[in-house]
Amino acid sequence: MGLTVNETLTLSNGIELDSYYACLSSRIEIVKNVIRSLEAIPGREASPGGENTQVVVRRSYDYRCAFTQYVSKQARDDGKGAIGSEMISITSDEALTGDIYQVFYDKFKEKHPDHTDDI
Repeated sequence: MGLTVNETLTLSNGIELDSYYACLSSRIEIVKNVIRSLEAIPGREASPGGENTQVVVRRSYDYRCAFTQYVSKQARDDGKGAIGSEMISITSDEALTGDIYQVFYDKFKEKHPDHTDDI
């Protein structure tokens, strides 16, 4: 599963490609953040001793994955080396559900609207 991105990519050596193939790397990172804080209880005045406060817990999730770039799908299938990579990051207050690979592909497609799916 991958896609052909139909936009110019300039390589580090200065060569420009009119299009390139991109696919998810084999590693997805997920970090769960838990933040605890003391906040005033709504409707009550906060006091120095903390008796009118409550512990509030907030969670967020950071997801990261790299898309590996190749000159073409054929180059990838032939075992040629990658020409680069692009990191996609997603932050959410809720844990993602469903097909996480599809979520990353959809996010990648938002950044690169001129593409052709290659399943």
